[in-house]
Amino acid sequence: MRLICALICSISFTANLYGQILADSLRSNSLRIGIDVLKVGSGIANGNLNSGLEFFGAYNSRKHIFIADLGTANIQKAVNNYQETSKGAYFRLGYEKNLMRRGDDQISFGGRLAGSVFQFQAKDIQLTSADFSSYTVTLPPKNAVLFWLEANMSVRVNILPYLGLAATARLQRKVGQNFDTDYFPANIPGYGNFANNVAFGFNYYVFFTIPFKQYRIADKDLKPRGAK
Repeated sequence: MRLICALICSISFTANLYGQILADSLRSNSLRIGIDVLKVGSGIANGNLNSGLEFFGAYNSRKHIFIADLGTANIQKAVNNYQETSKGAYFRLGYEKNLMRRGDDQISFGGRLAGSVFQFQAKDIQLTSADFSSYTVTLPPKNAVLFWLEANMSVRVNILPYLGLAATARLQRKVGQNFDTDYFPANIPGYGNFANNVAFGFNYYVFFTIPFKQYRIADKDLKPRGAK
């Protein structure tokens, strides 16, 4: 009797292990579409003072991930002795390589080319005249464009068959702009503080997966590194 029970347990364990190996050896080419929940939360908390939305799309082809981000922002902040409004749209286009060997979860590294097209305006600038009386000035709005490069690290995890969570960390470096430094914005939609030539960013997404072709990972890619 004990032998039969042990045999049944052994067969059950082997079947579960084999099923897990088969599941891990499968991967899908897919399209992932997501929204940044941090920006949604910030818009709800701050209203029109600091609102915006950001979406991402990622096409996964084996270990290759082709990514496009699109966002909008409306930023109103106090800067030194004036109020600034900065609003517009931004984009990021790039590529990441998935380092995970099994399944559809991802840890990936890559880069992006990004740009922001926006309008900014300095309002209620507080000045003091020669007779020490105070007055305010509002400058006209100005259209602007700024470009930057990014180095990225991303983690994407499926929590349900078609639903997942993702986080992306960004190291950003400005590379070009169409405005001079006599009248420049303090805040750039999609980038952050203009005064920082190098900036850091972070996004947290909820995404939906549209699977396409499913394929089996080669046995050599399932072995641990260094194994023969």
